[in-house]
Order: sequence, then C-alpha cells, then structure tokens
Amino acid sequence: MTIIQFIQITLTVLAIANTLIFRYRDKRKKKLFYIFRNRIILENKLNDEKVVIKYNDEKTKKLVQTEVLIFNKSGQTIKFEEIGKTLGLQLVFSQNTSLFNVKILEYNNPNVNLTYHQENNKIKLYFDYFKNENYVLMKFISDENNYNKPELLGEFINKDKILKFNSLKFKMNQFIRVIPYILIGSTMLGFVCEYYKIPKEIYYIITFIFGLLSVDIFGKILDKKIDKRIKDMITE
Repeated sequence: MTIIQFIQITLTVLAIANTLIFRYRDKRKKKLFYIFRNRIILENKLNDEKVVIKYNDEKTKKLVQTEVLIFNKSGQTIKFEEIGKTLGLQLVFSQNTSLFNVKILEYNNPNVNLTYHQENNKIKLYFDYFKNENYVLMKFISDENNYNKPELLGEFINKDKILKFNSLKFKMNQFIRVIPYILIGSTMLGFVCEYYKIPKEIYYIITFIFGLLSVDIFGKILDKKIDKRIKDMITE
C-alpha cells in the first residue's frame, strides 16, 4: 500500500464518519422548510391608462406568479398539532397585496391533506402531517411586488422556527455527500492501477477525470424526488 492509497483510505473513513454524524444531528430536530419563487406574468410598463390588465374582471397594474414549496427534510414526521396555536401556519404577503388566485399544484403524498383559508393578504394553512421528504407546491397569482417575497410564519410548540431554506447550504451538502463515493472510487482505482502497473501520471489523470464525472453522476443517483424539486425552485 502506497502513502497516497493510505491517505485516500483515511480520508474516505473520515468522510463517511462525518456524513453519518451530520445526518444524525440533522434528524434530531423537526424542521419544516419553505422556498419561494416569483415571476412577473404581465406588467403595464407604459403607465398608460388605455392599457388595462384584468384578472377575473379585477383591474391591476401587473400579475405576479409566486410559487412556494413547503417540505419536511428532517427525518421525522411533523404533525399539525405540533405547530403553535398562536400563529398557526400562515403565508403572509405584503400589505395591500391583492391575491387573485390560490392553487395547490403538486404534492408527493396526498395524506399531507393540506388545506387553506384566505384572509386578505394572509393564507392560513392546515395539514394532517408531513412525513420526511413530503412536500407541497402551491401557486399564487397576485399584484405583489416581484422583489418582495411572502413569509411563512409559524413555530413549533417547542419554539423551533419554520425555516426559510438555505439554498447555498443545500448546494454545499449536495457536493459533500458525494465525497465518500469519490474517495472510495479513487482508492479502488489506485489498487487497480497498481495491480496492472499503470504509470502514476496516467493514474492521476484517470482519478481527476473520475472525480469530475462522479460529482454529476453520483449526484443524480443520490437525488431523491424532493431534491430534484428543490433544485427546480432554486435554479429556474
């Protein structure tokens, strides 16, 4: 065994241990996350009174589509009874925002049973439970400023907050989770190259190419449906 192979094996063991520790820590707390995405559908940029935009016969200067993805990625089931009763769970748009349409677009578990009740610029949400990696995607049509994003307010009875999803942390975790597989593959390549007496220069090139390809290949293999939905929300 060469020094390089010893280092690779050591790093592999440390990477696997680190991954297991972080997964254990993440699953100790119940976490309900949300992501928003705004897109202008139609806008009167001319400021001309002759140009009229209507939605269901209601005049407006612009129409903005807001999508919100609400999901559980904590490893535990979250029940509605665990949400504090003071705030409950509610989507709050800017003051004086007109909500023209509210719709549930998609879910991956009908047993979440999400329902809602609109009160002016607020949408109160109710559900039965979110199992781990359950999600609901909702769509809103409004005249909301496209630079403003509504908030999902609420907290658990134990005072844990409903969390706005950190896309940067998600991207980092997406990369970190494939490192053990890359290290294992590189170590195995090392043994194969040593067995067939392949020159070190060629081994380094093969390992480099393998590492570049692995990030994408292993990422797609490890991706679950919720991960793909999150990526859609933060990249489109």
